[in-house]
Amino acid sequence: MADGWGDVPAEMRELIRKSITTVVDWRSVLRQFIGQLVRGGRTSTIKRINRKYPYIHPGKKRSYVAKLLIARDESGSVYDQMLEEFFGELNAITRKVEIDFVPFDCYCTDKDIVRWAKGTVPEKATKRTKGGGTDFSAPTRIFNDPKNRGRWDGILIMTDGEAGEPEPARGKRGWVLGQG
Repeated sequence: MADGWGDVPAEMRELIRKSITTVVDWRSVLRQFIGQLVRGGRTSTIKRINRKYPYIHPGKKRSYVAKLLIARDESGSVYDQMLEEFFGELNAITRKVEIDFVPFDCYCTDKDIVRWAKGTVPEKATKRTKGGGTDFSAPTRIFNDPKNRGRWDGILIMTDGEAGEPEPARGKRGWVLGQG
């Protein structure tokens, strides 16, 4: 046998191939990415007892909120069905966390950023507003801008992946690639 399987039956080959190939659920990876960005804010409170110095010093209360910039590629190469899938997943994300949303193609500015609060849907998120080429450095420049330092913990770029390599990001950068 020239294919290297020897006397292994076809059914067994299929079983082996299925056990080796892995399909990654991008929605679970997306949730993990957002979970890694959750930051804990600490405030002092008298009602919570300090474990180290009880009734001498106030305790700490923590809140966990992820600050996330999501950039959605709206170039001509991204078809409408892919934009609908991205919108559906963004809508699911915003049930738990507030995000800043920016559509981009080969450019985007600070004026394009929309705050997407829990339970709301901004009009800019439902419609395609751009349609040129793709440049991943455009949203990365907004993320890296010194005036936006500390504003976001990470950037998530939703795209079809048809562009050159972007410039380095100062924080965590995640990618969601549409089908195809």
